[in-house]
Amino acid sequence: MEEPPAPIEKRVPSEKIPVIEMDSKSAIVHVLCVTIALIEVAFCVAALADGRSVIVLKDEPPTVVDTAVLPDTADFIVGPDADGNTVTTGTRGEDYQTLAQLLGPRYGIGLLKDSSGRAWWETGDVPGLSASMTLMDLINELGVGPVAEALPLVVKGDILKHPIQFLSCTELRDTGMAAMSLGIIAVIAAGLMVIFHAAALSGLVKPKVAKVVPLLVWVVLSVGFFIVVVLAAVIYTKEWTCHNPVIPKLKPEDHFDLTYGLPFACVGFVASVVAVVAVALGVSSEGDLVSGGRVSLKVTNPATGEAV
Repeated sequence: MEEPPAPIEKRVPSEKIPVIEMDSKSAIVHVLCVTIALIEVAFCVAALADGRSVIVLKDEPPTVVDTAVLPDTADFIVGPDADGNTVTTGTRGEDYQTLAQLLGPRYGIGLLKDSSGRAWWETGDVPGLSASMTLMDLINELGVGPVAEALPLVVKGDILKHPIQFLSCTELRDTGMAAMSLGIIAVIAAGLMVIFHAAALSGLVKPKVAKVVPLLVWVVLSVGFFIVVVLAAVIYTKEWTCHNPVIPKLKPEDHFDLTYGLPFACVGFVASVVAVVAVALGVSSEGDLVSGGRVSLKVTNPATGEAV
């Protein structure tokens, strides 16, 4: 007796899964935007993490202290002796007249914090008094004379840092915090652009969405970086009022040198504009749906032709 023929296996397509086919120009633009976004994330994180990313003290800055409030004689207080008696130093007022003398050499300020690790709104703790006091708080508590005489203690205890908060330069502090906030927003937005453009490259985003959404975000990033550049220029060149009698005026340009923070912001602005132009001109808002997807096995009986 003849054995029945063996069933025949056939591979037949089952469900059709639509896949978005992207033209090569759009793909190149998405790769470019991922690269730009990664660079901007790295730049902003560096500027936020480094306490000297925006400005550093000059080697020989000019006098900033109103010398009229300093003691005429060598009676600066440096601390108590073993018996609790007040000890004075032989130094004179000229030793505490510049920011380099008050803050120490190579002191700097970054986008988020200074080189001592304190943010724009923080100051050092004053021993025996309330924490995080400003200079005006100390003057109101002790008087101008005693505070001026205690400058060595203030300098030694790093109480002056962050100086913008300690000196009550409120407008300067608020402007710096605005630039800091924009830097944080830039990190978030650029990070989202890395994810979005990578998803678009993988065909997970509809062509129209892949063009409109990044175009809007890159415009926002361009405007944000431009504002940061303007704020940095204003912060650096303007003479700011500080609400205290010891250092009543502060013009950062006279006392600090710029580091890499402002150049990074300029690069971020130019790169964001390049991304805007690239997305606007290079990303297609239309894509072709290509049938692709799964294949299943269909087994038929050769004698009858029916599926088994």
